[in-house]
Amino acid sequence: MIHYKCLVILVLSISAAMSQRSLYQQNSYEDLRRQQQQQTRAAPSQQQKSLSDATQQHQQQRPAFDDTFGADLGCKDPWTTEWTRDLTDCTKVHFCIQGKKQWTINCNDTRIWSNVGHACVEPMSQWDDCNQVMTTPTLNDHRCSSEPSGLNPDPNNCAQFLSCVNMTVVATMECPTNTLFSTTNNTCELSFVVASECRERSIPGHIIVTTASPIVDKPCEGTSNGDVGDPGQCARFYKCNYGRIVARIRCPANSAFNEEKKKCDWRQNVDCGDRPMF
Repeated sequence: MIHYKCLVILVLSISAAMSQRSLYQQNSYEDLRRQQQQQTRAAPSQQQKSLSDATQQHQQQRPAFDDTFGADLGCKDPWTTEWTRDLTDCTKVHFCIQGKKQWTINCNDTRIWSNVGHACVEPMSQWDDCNQVMTTPTLNDHRCSSEPSGLNPDPNNCAQFLSCVNMTVVATMECPTNTLFSTTNNTCELSFVVASECRERSIPGHIIVTTASPIVDKPCEGTSNGDVGDPGQCARFYKCNYGRIVARIRCPANSAFNEEKKKCDWRQNVDCGDRPMF
């Protein structure tokens, strides 16, 4: 009898254990199914996010439109070797070789780099193309009729001139102190020389017009107009206008003034003699 009771208890215990195991397996199965459903619902969102991230990355890597054909910012193009002025600071100039900046220099004192004169010049001089007064372009401007792409006199002001490109005024520029714009030579010259040319072009009140014998500066003696090397420094030269110095300019780094070519040249191409560079 005792053995029979023990057998019944054993059977009931095994049955209870199996039932508990079955319930555990069922619960585990339900948990697994819910987890798979959550992953399935999350998959499109994750896929969409991945696609969005990839698109954003592609847009960041995609280069903007560039008409310099890959040249460094401030350099003209990949084929040109030249000095070029900084886009935001007129006192800085970059030397570009095939579109790559090799080095940068700063003009001395308060001078700025002139893209027209290819040298450091005095601010507000006739070679200053940085502080020019920009104007609203007008196509087929009659004021550009003499030089469609060049310098033209301002019809209302004898001390100003206009920079034109394809019959369009792109800038109005001021002549240096006590000079007026000559329609004969298309340049700013001493006021007493140009005054008779001005006619209907008004002469500003601050311009001194005199017929007295002009003062001749020693470096420009014997030279009416043009560039003359500095007798004391090989890397500097003077801009002369009717015997007067209108600017003293320093050549860029590693260059000196070539008297034969009348421009700055590589140092090895210039015979400085006993003159120091600076």
